[in-house]
Amino acid sequence: MFNKKFLIFLAASLLFLAGCAPMTENSIKEKGWISLSSKQIFDLVAGNSMKLQSSGFNGKLFLRKDGKLHAKDYSGIQDSGIWDINKENRLCFKFTKWNFGDVRCYSIYTKEGTGSYRFTTPNGAIHFQARITGGDPAKLGRKLKQSGSSQYLRSEFAGETEPAVKTHVSSSVTTSYKEQRYSPPKEEIEQSVKKLAKNCPGCNLAGLDLTKASLIGAMLEGAKLKGADLTRANLRRAKLKGADLSGALLINTNMPGADLRDCDLHGANLTGANLIRADLTGADTAGAIFTGALLEGVKGYRKKP
Repeated sequence: MFNKKFLIFLAASLLFLAGCAPMTENSIKEKGWISLSSKQIFDLVAGNSMKLQSSGFNGKLFLRKDGKLHAKDYSGIQDSGIWDINKENRLCFKFTKWNFGDVRCYSIYTKEGTGSYRFTTPNGAIHFQARITGGDPAKLGRKLKQSGSSQYLRSEFAGETEPAVKTHVSSSVTTSYKEQRYSPPKEEIEQSVKKLAKNCPGCNLAGLDLTKASLIGAMLEGAKLKGADLTRANLRRAKLKGADLSGALLINTNMPGADLRDCDLHGANLTGANLIRADLTGADTAGAIFTGALLEGVKGYRKKP
């Protein structure tokens, strides 16, 4: 995410410890992890440093109290930018170079006694594990003087109206920028989610482009795939029990042996799909299109005359 290599491994960031099952926002909630409020996030990170880790990124960030940040990854590449906390209680970063200058926002979860934090994306995927350190021990911000507390951040916690344009004041320059919300490029999400979707039960993948995605044996039980484009995707033996595939495009999709029990396939287009020996027991196929689909040995579906 922060560089090209990071983008390639975005989906793999669900795995933090070797041998552990992938985690999502819902899975850690069940294990006692709780999300932080805007004020808790501000008190935790303002003027402090954090170490962020995933399978594709290892680096440190220093978040100044005036809203600026400085960062350095494991390979020594440095960048700077700004940070903020939006109204959805998410910590947002905007780097000068990394992320192509786009805004990225994360909810933060912690569990009492662990001293560790998990950063989750708006779609519920766990993106980073983090540790917080007081101050700037790595001296990432040593070249710039801090200008005091970020008043626009504090004003939101006091219930005041958030300004349309926020201003950071340093010792030499004033930089204004319009508030930005998490809005990653569509192409970036689509490429990343094709990796994420290989093991993402219960994830919200509605409306995303998964064309030609290799999802053999994918674990997608209960996933929200409403309106998703899975044209020519390979879902051979995929586990999709209870998934919402209503209105999805499954044109020429390879799905032999797929578990589609109790799926919502209402209005889905399965033209030319390979459903040989797939299990559709209990699936809602009302309005679904099966023109030219391969249905030999399929379970739970009676072809209309």
